[in-house]
This record gives sequence, C-alpha cells and structure tokens, in this order.
Amino acid sequence: MAKEFIIYADESEQRGAYFSHFYGGALVLSTDIENVVQILEQAKQKENLHKEIKWVKVTENYLAKYQNVIHVFFDLIREKKIRVRIMFSDNQNVPVGLTTEQKENGYFLLYYQFLKHAFGLRFANAGAIPIRCRLLLDELPDTQEKVENFKTFIANLSQKKEFRGKIYIDKQQIHQVHSHEHVIL
Repeated sequence: MAKEFIIYADESEQRGAYFSHFYGGALVLSTDIENVVQILEQAKQKENLHKEIKWVKVTENYLAKYQNVIHVFFDLIREKKIRVRIMFSDNQNVPVGLTTEQKENGYFLLYYQFLKHAFGLRFANAGAIPIRCRLLLDELPDTQEKVENFKTFIANLSQKKEFRGKIYIDKQQIHQVHSHEHVIL
C-alpha cells in the first residue's frame, strides 16, 4: 500500500504586538489517522468538551480541561503520531521592495511557502513510489478564483524537481474544511 500523508493546516493573519502571519499544520500518516482522531475525541469527551478547542475560548473554569486535552495532543507528538509545524513572522522584519501583486497575494504566498517547506516533504521519501499528500485546509478567506489558483500551485509542487518522484499532490485532494469538524485542527 502506498504511503499517504494527511496535512491539516490553518492560519491567522492577525497582527500581534510582536508577531504576525501565523501558519500552523499537523501531519498524520493515513494509517494512524483513525487512531489519532479517536484518541483526541476521547480526550475531549473525558473533559466534557464538545466544541472546537480554541485557546481564545479558554476561561479560568475551562483551563485545566483544555490543558488535559493538549497534554494528550503532545503525547501523540512525542509518539510521532502527529508532526506539528508553526510559522510566523517577526514584526521587526518589515519586507521591502514588494510588488503590488506580492502585497495583494501575501497571504497565499506565505501559505505556499509554509506548505512547501514546513514538513520537509522533499526529504520525506527515499522510496520508489511517491508519497501521496492529502491537504485539509481551514477555510481560505478569499475569492474562489484565488483559492483555485492556490490549489493549483500547491498541486504543482509534485512537478518541481526537488519533489518529483517523492511526493504526489492531487489538486482534487486539497480541501477546504471547517476546523470545528476536525479535532486535529
């Protein structure tokens, strides 16, 4: 059976006092996905948490419950069942010389770089059969045309020299999802 990576990704363009442009992702092998989801859902149920786990929703009464679920999440990371990557920009580093197009598409350009480099996909496979990648991205906040162009760019990574024969991304396997429906997100 061919190996498959499932990559969940989300972002926040909020500008903080020191950092901005947050992109985060979790990679799970398809052979582990059912078990990982079950473990996380059970952890949520044990804590009587039925909605999406978001730190902005944490109250003093729920802090320990959230922490318990996150400890389970970190156990899965330690067991190499989930690989997590986070990228953000330091507000002290102000880009200069950007074109109007680069400024307009900054969100997608950064997201592309995150997906291209965060999980070391070009180094992930030494076998003869490319690893399939399925991407589940939290809803992308832009026009359908820009979203389709973005999906095309991501799918075309498979054709780039450093990725060719190592990974395969089918555009039909790049999906927008609602984060509250996917416990890993």
